[in-house]
Amino acid sequence: MTKPLLLLHVILFISFTFTSANPDFDALMKLKASMVAPNSTALSDWQTGTSHCSFTGIACDENLRVTALTVSYVPMYGTIPPEIGILNKLVNLTLVSDNLTGELPLQMANLTSLKFVNISTNSFVGEFPGEIVAGMTDLEAFDVYNNNFTGELPVEFVKLKNLKVLYLGGNFFSGDIPESYSSFQSLKMLGLQGNSLSGTIPASLSRVSTLEHLWLGYYNAYTGGIPEQFGELKSLKLLDLSSCNLTGTIPASLGGLKMMHTLFLQWNNLSGLIPGELSGLISLMSLDLSNNNLSGGIPESFGELRNLTLISLFHNRLAGPLPSFIGDLPNLEVLHIWKNNFTLELPANLGRSGRLLMLDVTGNHLTGPVPKDLCKGG
Repeated sequence: MTKPLLLLHVILFISFTFTSANPDFDALMKLKASMVAPNSTALSDWQTGTSHCSFTGIACDENLRVTALTVSYVPMYGTIPPEIGILNKLVNLTLVSDNLTGELPLQMANLTSLKFVNISTNSFVGEFPGEIVAGMTDLEAFDVYNNNFTGELPVEFVKLKNLKVLYLGGNFFSGDIPESYSSFQSLKMLGLQGNSLSGTIPASLSRVSTLEHLWLGYYNAYTGGIPEQFGELKSLKLLDLSSCNLTGTIPASLGGLKMMHTLFLQWNNLSGLIPGELSGLISLMSLDLSNNNLSGGIPESFGELRNLTLISLFHNRLAGPLPSFIGDLPNLEVLHIWKNNFTLELPANLGRSGRLLMLDVTGNHLTGPVPKDLCKGG
């Protein structure tokens, strides 16, 4: 055989290997046919005659098996077909904001090598098929935020020992938060906000000692209040229980969360005093307790919260003078205390740090002069 003919033979052999002889190639072509609507130009380089490992958004291992499918912010308007289950070496599946719809195929249960799944901000529908994740024992992060899933929260995630991030927010999940969610072993981030959840917030979530970020609010409508046991979540850095119908008082036990930088409890029906014990939140940067029924004053002990950049207490029933320490907070940028019953003067040192950018004190009973350094921060 002459050299030109031999070279042609090698090229044809390689092309055949990359295409019809490779099940992943065939699966990807089925995915393109299903996910990409006829009027879309997405995935235009997914063509026969080329290596599927060179397709946009595809990564392969040394055996030409697909290990990553990452295509985001590409309007495709289609559905994920059952053939995705053929890609059983897939480690990373990322399809964010691709206008995908339909139900998730049960064949995704074959993707037992997955570590990272992010299919957020699409229009997937139906009850979430929890059985598809049962065999994903290596799964570390799963994100379906901002879709249209319905039904109860899936419990199959609880048995995944390596799972660190679970975002189920922005859907239409209903019912209670399962008690079994207290059994996560490695979970650091749990997002359930923006659903239609009800019942009480399980105090047993305090057993998930690894939790660092917890979002439970927005459009959920719980009964009862904030579990006092949440003060046991010593690794917690962010707690967002905004706008979810909470009643009762703010537990003083939250003051023991030394690592917390963000506490959002706004737009609820919380009452009583602001606990002085919250001064124990020595890492706190953002505090929002607005739109509740809180009374009393701002605890003097809050002068110890030197990292605060945002204080939002508006639309409560707080009263009394504003403590002078507010002007001494070195990093304060936003102070919103409008529509309360504060009296007397603004602290003379307010704005002196040069960091204050936003101030709203309207709807109170304040008198006296405007602090001379109030506009120092611009």
